[in-house]
Amino acid sequence: MLAIFKTIILLVVALLLAAAALLIPAHLRSIDLAVLQAHAHQGAAGHAVDVVLNESIRSAHIGSTLRILNATRTRPDRRQPYQAQIRELLEQRPSLLASGGPDRTLEDFLELVQAKPSATAGIEPRPLLPQLLPRSERASLSSMLAESTNANVAALLGARDIVGLLRLHPASHAAGAPYDAGILSLALLIEGGHFSPALAQKIGQTAAQASLGTPAAVRALEDFAIATLSLGRQLDHRSLADLAHITQSLSDWGEMGTLFRAQPDRIDALYTALRFEGSSSPIFSYLATYPDTGKQDLDAALSYGPQATQEILREALPIYRAKAGLAATVIPFLSQYRPHSLVE
Repeated sequence: MLAIFKTIILLVVALLLAAAALLIPAHLRSIDLAVLQAHAHQGAAGHAVDVVLNESIRSAHIGSTLRILNATRTRPDRRQPYQAQIRELLEQRPSLLASGGPDRTLEDFLELVQAKPSATAGIEPRPLLPQLLPRSERASLSSMLAESTNANVAALLGARDIVGLLRLHPASHAAGAPYDAGILSLALLIEGGHFSPALAQKIGQTAAQASLGTPAAVRALEDFAIATLSLGRQLDHRSLADLAHITQSLSDWGEMGTLFRAQPDRIDALYTALRFEGSSSPIFSYLATYPDTGKQDLDAALSYGPQATQEILREALPIYRAKAGLAATVIPFLSQYRPHSLVE
């Protein structure tokens, strides 16, 4: 009888220990979804995503607003008011469909080429690159930028016909439209003040050295132009300018271009992650570290806003998901008893 009693006691203790273990949100190499959910609300400011959306729509940045709406999987009842505001903005200022948001330099160009939005166009802004591929548009933009007093813009314009390109062709070549459009896009961003002064100077110096035939500079400028093409064929000008604003180095821009080429079906998610994080390297590293679960986990973090996205990238851990079996059955019941400190 005593032996049976001891056995029962041991089983009870084992069950209690197992239950206590299930109260721990995850093993040491994962992050609990509750940690990310805790960042979703910002007190009186409301949902963290709405805070960002309100900032974008108040600035008439319709491109970024739509991308963030898509990436954060905003519910229809919360999405519709933003879409209504976008339609009102487009009625007041149709050029936003071509720019994605206010930008005096681009709007001067659009006025110069007399760009007109299609009568059947929706509310999705147009990517920048396709607007610059026609020869006439590139000629008009280069003539407009030639009047700039910015030395870095002048250096880029002087590098439109450099020799030694390995993957692209110079502007004067019959197949030179992509390279030329990439260089002009960079010049447009610099003229608009979207790159930091230090990075704009670095780009200008690289272009000047490339014009002199320095092989390393030619390769660097070509790489930078290719990254610009990868971004510009997907993003409107205003969204592209947002990414230029957070770019600290030539390699940052290159990483962004690589991400967009590698995941062309996830442009909204990548753009929003870059905006929320403010840097490309953590995102690049996270997706490379977790090729199987990284996309899904990053998408989950995006839906809870910037702080949740920064949290998962800072911790560089996957989201914990209970395996099928006892844990998956018991955890939902036990979660109500989980100590609050475990999700802070």
